[in-house]
Amino acid sequence: MKKIQFLLIILFIVTLSLNAQQGVTISGVVSDLETNETIIGATVRIKDTYSGTVTNVNGFFQLRGVENGTHILEVAHIAYKTKEIKVTVTGKNLLLEETKLAPESISIDEVSVVELRPEKLGDREVETSVREISMKAVQLIPTARNDVFRALKFLPGIESSSPLSPLVSIRGGDPNENMVMIDGVVLYNPYHVSTSAGIFNTNTVKDIELLVGGFGAEYGGRNSSIINVTTKDGNSNGFHGEFQPTSNHFKGFCEFPVTANSTMTLAARAYYPIAGNFMTYANTYYYDMNLSYTFKLGKRNSMSIKYLTSRDVSKLNVGNFYKYFANSFADEDIKDAFNNLDLNNSNKWNNNAITLINRSILSPTLTLRTQVYGSFHNSDNSSGMRYRITDDETGDVYFNDNYSTNFESYIHDLTAKASLTWIPGVYQTIKIGGEASSYKFFNAAKINDFSKGEESVKPNLLAGFIEDKIKLGPVILRPGVRITKYSGNDDIGIEPRSNILLKLPWDMELKAAWGIYYQYLTSMNTAEYEFTQMLDYYYPFHNREPLKSTHYIVGFNKDIGKTSTLTFDVFYKDMERLYTFDLMAASDGESLGDKLLEGSGRSYGVEMMLMGKIKSFSGWLSYTLSRSEREFPGFVGGDTFLSEYDRTHALKGVVNYQLTDVVSYSLALQCMSGHPTTIARTQQVYYYYDPVSNSIIPSTQYVDDKKNNARLPFVIQMDMGLKKRIRSGFGVKLEKFLKADESFLTVDIVNLTFFYRNIEYYSVPGFEDMYFPVGFNYLPSVSFGYSIKF
Repeated sequence: MKKIQFLLIILFIVTLSLNAQQGVTISGVVSDLETNETIIGATVRIKDTYSGTVTNVNGFFQLRGVENGTHILEVAHIAYKTKEIKVTVTGKNLLLEETKLAPESISIDEVSVVELRPEKLGDREVETSVREISMKAVQLIPTARNDVFRALKFLPGIESSSPLSPLVSIRGGDPNENMVMIDGVVLYNPYHVSTSAGIFNTNTVKDIELLVGGFGAEYGGRNSSIINVTTKDGNSNGFHGEFQPTSNHFKGFCEFPVTANSTMTLAARAYYPIAGNFMTYANTYYYDMNLSYTFKLGKRNSMSIKYLTSRDVSKLNVGNFYKYFANSFADEDIKDAFNNLDLNNSNKWNNNAITLINRSILSPTLTLRTQVYGSFHNSDNSSGMRYRITDDETGDVYFNDNYSTNFESYIHDLTAKASLTWIPGVYQTIKIGGEASSYKFFNAAKINDFSKGEESVKPNLLAGFIEDKIKLGPVILRPGVRITKYSGNDDIGIEPRSNILLKLPWDMELKAAWGIYYQYLTSMNTAEYEFTQMLDYYYPFHNREPLKSTHYIVGFNKDIGKTSTLTFDVFYKDMERLYTFDLMAASDGESLGDKLLEGSGRSYGVEMMLMGKIKSFSGWLSYTLSRSEREFPGFVGGDTFLSEYDRTHALKGVVNYQLTDVVSYSLALQCMSGHPTTIARTQQVYYYYDPVSNSIIPSTQYVDDKKNNARLPFVIQMDMGLKKRIRSGFGVKLEKFLKADESFLTVDIVNLTFFYRNIEYYSVPGFEDMYFPVGFNYLPSVSFGYSIKF
C-alpha cells in the first residue's frame, strides 16, 4: 500500500509541473434545442484541429489546454446540426452559456442501432471494458421486446442464468455481483417476474452504460459489473409522449414543461394477461411507474427529483390446469394420475426508489454532484409440488411425494453520496468522493415447511475514493483507491485500482486494467431448491470477510473507417473469496450465516467484437471463448467444478438493415454452449408424519455427489423483426385524429430455428437412469405492435 501511495504522490507532482504550462479550460453544457434535454456524447472541438472532448452523462464538457486568442468551437452530434461558437480566450477559464443543438432532420435509413465510437462517452476513454447499447438497439432487437436486460444478453461476456430468469452472469461472476443503478440509485432485483424483464420503461431511458470489469475506484460494492441507466429530464418546449395499448399490456409516456425553468416526465406500464390467467387458473399482473421533475437554478445548478415504483404478483396453480386437462381422457388411470398432481407457484415483489440529485458547476474546472436516495425491495416467493397415490378401496395414502419452498426477503437502503471533479490543468483530472449508507436486510427460508433460517441485519457502510487521471502524450493513466468501512467487519477495506491507455498509430488503442474489489453482501443461491431462481436474495456479511476479486484485463481497439470499431479483450478474474449457501447442511432454526460455505473461483477468457455501420447495415458481431470455475472445501468433496453460468463458446450478433426510408429489418443471432447442469444419479427418501392421513409418508429427492457433472446441448436461436412507419390507412387516420407526430407498426418473428430443439432443462427422472429434456422453442412465435408518438 505504501508503494501505491508513493506512486500517486510522484504522479501528482509530475503532472502539476506539466500543468503549469499555458492553456485554459473552456466548459459548458450541450442540450437539445427542442426538448432542453442534455445531450450525451456530443463532440466539442476547436475547428480545424484535433483538440476536442465529449460531453458526459450530464451533457457537460471541459475542453482543456486552449491557448489565448480567438477560436471557433465546433459542437456536433450524429443526430443534430453542427453548431459553431466563437470564443475569445484571454488567460482566464471560461464557462459558456448553455449550447443548444437543433435536431437534424434525418430519414429512417440514416438511423443506426449503434452510436459512433460509443466507448468515448463521458470520461470513459480510459476504461478497459465498456459496453454501450443505444436505445435504438434495444427497440430493434426482436427478442429484447423493448427491454434493457434482454438486450444486454446480446453483448459479449453477458450470459443469462436460465431461460426463464432475468438474472445475468457477467464474465463468469455470480448474478449478485452486478450492481444495477438508475440515475445513480442502486436497485435490488429490478425485474418483473411474469416476463423476466426489467422494470425500466424504455421511453424514459436516455443512456445505458455497462462496465464489465476493471472499473475505477468511484464504483464499489460489486465485483463483476456496473450497469447504470440514465433517464430523461423532460421536454421544455411542449407536451410530447407515446402510448401503446394492447389486449394484455399498456405502456404510456409523456414529458412537458412545468415552468420556464422546470420539466417533468411521467411514465407507466401495466401487464395483465387476461386470457392466460383464465386458461391457467392464474392471477398474474405487474405495473411500474416513473416520475421525474427537474428544475434549473441558473446556468450553474440543476436539481432533479426522481421516483420509481413497481409491483409484481404471480399466482399459478398448474395442478388446476392438469385436472382440467385430465377430463379429456377416458382412461381412469390417466385421470387419476393428473388429478393427484398439484403444482403451484406464488411470487410477490415490489420496488420503490426515490432520489434527489444536485449538479453544480462551481467553476470551469470544478464540478460537484450530490445525491441522496432511498431504495426499497420486498419479495415473498413460494412454490410447491405434491403427488399423492391412494388406495381406491380403503382411501389410505401409500405414496406421497411432497416438496415446497418459501423465501422471503426485504432490503432498505438509505444512501447519501457526493463526488467532486477538479481539473487543475491541461494534463490532469482529479475526482474525489464519498458515500454513507444505512441498510436493513431480512431473509427467511423454508423448505418442506421447515425453517432453514431467519435473520435480520442492519449494517452501515462508509466509503471514499480518489482517482487521478493523467495525460502524458499518448499515454493516459488513471490510478485510484477506494476505502471502505463496513460495520459487520472490523477491518478497513482498501481497494487500489489502475487503468492505462496507450494511443498507437493507425487509429489503434491499447488498454489495460488491474484492480482489487470487495463486496459486502452475497445472495442465497436457491437455484437448487426453486424451479428457477428469479431474483437475488441478498444477504449481508456479519463478522465475515467480504467477497474479494482481482481483475486483470488487457484490451485492444482499432477504428475501421469512420463508422466501425474492432475490440479485443483478454480477461482473468481471480475470485479469491466466494461464498455459497448450503441450506440443507445445518439443523433447523440456526441463523442463515451458519450455512455459508467459503470457497474460491476464477474466470478467464477472450472477447472479440466488431461493431459499426456499413451503408444500410449496422450492428455488431461478437465471439467469446471463456471458462468459469468454482471450488468449496465443504461442498462435493472440495473438487473444482464448472460454474452453472459457464459457456465455453458464445457467438452473438445483431444486424439492422434499413431497406427504405420507412421500412427497416433487424436480425438477432445467438449460438452458444449449453449451461453446465447436475444430473442426479441417486435417490434419497425422507419420511415425515402427515397429520391429514395420520401416517408416515415418504418424500423422494434426487441427489448426486458431483456438481454440474453434465452440460446441456448447444443453444441456437435466430429472431427477425420489422419496423414500418405508417403512411396510409387507418393508422394515419388515427394518428391525425390524435394529433400525433408519427406512428409505427412492428412485427417480431421469434425462434426461426425452432427446428433445432434448444434444451433448457433436464426434468426430474421418471424412471431409473432416464431423464427427459425440456425446451420451450417448439414453435416460432409472431407478435405485432403499434405505437403512436406525440
